[in-house]
Amino acid sequence: MIRVCYLKSKAYIETATAPDLQEIYSLIKAHLKAELIITVSPIPLNQTFMPYDVRIANTESKARVYSAVSEFIETKSDVHYFPSYEMVTGAECKDDFMLKDGRHLHRYALRYILENFVRMYCDSSVERTDLATPWLTAPTKSSENPALVEGFPLVRANQWVNAQKESAEGLYIYGTGYLTQELIYNTEIMALPQFRGLTIQDTNSIEKVYGLSVVDLAKLRDQTVTVVFLEKDDYMRLVQNDKEKKYTAILLTADE
Repeated sequence: MIRVCYLKSKAYIETATAPDLQEIYSLIKAHLKAELIITVSPIPLNQTFMPYDVRIANTESKARVYSAVSEFIETKSDVHYFPSYEMVTGAECKDDFMLKDGRHLHRYALRYILENFVRMYCDSSVERTDLATPWLTAPTKSSENPALVEGFPLVRANQWVNAQKESAEGLYIYGTGYLTQELIYNTEIMALPQFRGLTIQDTNSIEKVYGLSVVDLAKLRDQTVTVVFLEKDDYMRLVQNDKEKKYTAILLTADE
């Protein structure tokens, strides 16, 4: 985890974070073949030496750190981003994660974040625990936008994802843009132990934001895995005329 305290001038954060990341990377690579996973802490500052409100200092500090981390990850194929910051700050109700002091997390929220980390990055031999989330407020913002509901069947997607919990096959998503984000954000697909990642690199770097691996669809043709298609055109073009494929193709669209 990279944690930068706002104890010096904002110029320090802007100029020192990127070189610090590079130095950490170089030291690790000099001694290990390990890949790196970086996250930005969701815990806000409660004090600042800057001559303005701590909330302003916190926002600026996080923005500068986040920017440095994002630019660094874009240059390294063996560096990944774990979205603990987004899990907390992007939650439908932040109080689901935060205690009343606004600076510490509930124990169950910590377990939820750590379990997501395990499912995203740890070997399958590492024990998984139940990712029950009755405490987590369900997203409602997307339902206010008819275009999203019309373009993506959230109810059917949730039903399908829940039905996969007993499946042993590997599971991949073929799709980009907001449809992929809708599937990831509004279902528990990432919590499935068999979920492997994407089969197409997203132009908006969704795979970087969510720490997903990307596997070429052609490499899955001889594997008994499941690939979820989010666009009917992609499904028609890549699946229907491929008689030799062994993977199972699922189409999730509003006009299915």
